[in-house]
Amino acid sequence: MPRLPRARPSVDTVQLVRWRGERARLERHATDPNGHSSTTIHPADGRALSAGFVRHCVELLEGVGGMVMSPALGIGEVRGFEAAGFATRADLHLLVHDLHPIPLRPPLRTERSRRGSVREWRDILGVDASAFPVLWHLDERGLHNALGATPSSRLRVVVGNDEELVGYAITGRAGRRGYLQRLAVTPSAQGAGIGRHLVCDALSWCRRWRVQRVAVNTQHGNARALALYQNMGFVETATGLRVVARMLANPSRETHKDESTSGPSCH
Repeated sequence: MPRLPRARPSVDTVQLVRWRGERARLERHATDPNGHSSTTIHPADGRALSAGFVRHCVELLEGVGGMVMSPALGIGEVRGFEAAGFATRADLHLLVHDLHPIPLRPPLRTERSRRGSVREWRDILGVDASAFPVLWHLDERGLHNALGATPSSRLRVVVGNDEELVGYAITGRAGRRGYLQRLAVTPSAQGAGIGRHLVCDALSWCRRWRVQRVAVNTQHGNARALALYQNMGFVETATGLRVVARMLANPSRETHKDESTSGPSCH
């Protein structure tokens, strides 16, 4: 698996929380150039978190400010978050492919594909930022997590004649299950078959390793991505994924509010 450089401190704050037999990782990262931050509560044991545990995590984060959210989870897995006051932030389509058959890989026009390099991580994140809304942007830690989410992973990139990176895909596998973790093509290069080429590469790699099923998700409203996956043989599941979130109290605003409502002072 490619190794990425250590993330900057602003996106590298991780806390492991244990409480009454449950565990989660709290990952704090910047979400925009203005420094607005968010924290994601990642279940650490692969099972749904209780409402009590989620409330405990929120209490630990009170005073930090910003947004706290879940990762993309199954509808049943977010119930503990919803009972703790979280609301739906985004719903996702979840699709699967059984690798029978795999569509033919279309030739690229003037671009070429190759294995990704750790030296290109800034360019990869640049493509990612151009292809997704802010909510879905990856930072360095997110890219590292995508590559390390499964025991084996594949990073594939597409570059133009000038060696400028225009697309990339991360595919992972765990046993007989495969995951198209990330697919992004810069807007100026979309429509040229690059996304289809990368999806075919991901499916071929999974079948070569005897994977039986590959999963991918895409946000509601991304009709172009949904059409691409369905055209390539992915079938949407009956239940999708969901991201939920809630805002934390902003300590600085609360302080100013208290000062402004305490009445005039005498000098």
